[in-house]
Amino acid sequence: MNHFFASINNDTLFVRYKISVLLRLLYPTTCCILVTIPSRRPAVNIYDLRGGRPMGRRPVPEETKQTLLDHFWKIYCEKPIEKITVREITDAAGFNRGTFYVYFTDVYNALQAIEDSILPGEEQFEEMIKDHHKGLDRHQSLEEFMDFYEQHGEKLQVLLGPNGDPTFVSRIKERVRRLLIPHSSELHKLNEKDRMKFEYMVEAEISSRLGIFTLWFSRGKDLPLEDLHQLVYDMEQKGSHQVGQEMLHRNDFR
Repeated sequence: MNHFFASINNDTLFVRYKISVLLRLLYPTTCCILVTIPSRRPAVNIYDLRGGRPMGRRPVPEETKQTLLDHFWKIYCEKPIEKITVREITDAAGFNRGTFYVYFTDVYNALQAIEDSILPGEEQFEEMIKDHHKGLDRHQSLEEFMDFYEQHGEKLQVLLGPNGDPTFVSRIKERVRRLLIPHSSELHKLNEKDRMKFEYMVEAEISSRLGIFTLWFSRGKDLPLEDLHQLVYDMEQKGSHQVGQEMLHRNDFR
């Protein structure tokens, strides 16, 4: 007998019956106790007899999904994805395997969900384009740079590292190209050959930024974050050649 009932009141028999059916569907493998069901306002306290702890309210779908992603990420930071099993994730998160498949098709789909949370969406990209047209000064640019790093720096370090996802860089480039080119209002004025050249320029710019981050992570973040930002900012404003020439010129006078 999977469920035991205590403090049964005659006028709540039908309510308790419905609750017992629901619990059998939601927690088929867990032995539960229903305690103190008042006649006017039924309240259910569920105890997991295997751990002796109150299970509390049932998590909402987004909380469940995020919990699974959090535990997947902890494991992914320690071992290659091909060695990660769904059972390993759900055991760590405290769910059954079926719950995982409600949200993800496999472990690679879970990784893609994390990567998608880093990649800019269309609304976010539109805001970035507006800021670009307004012109951000160095201070504003640094604030945005720091905010982005605080949110995603740890994940980027893993994903762009030697044990990261080799397809992630390609997905970043594809997403930025897809969002950037339609927002280039002057692009329609270009002939077909110049449009192709423009797309190559976009590829070069994306590769440059990703290459800077990848090298920085691989060297153990040897430059202070503010110095790294200053370098990226100067390159955006002046171009790599000019920045390099200024470095050489400064050192000529030392």
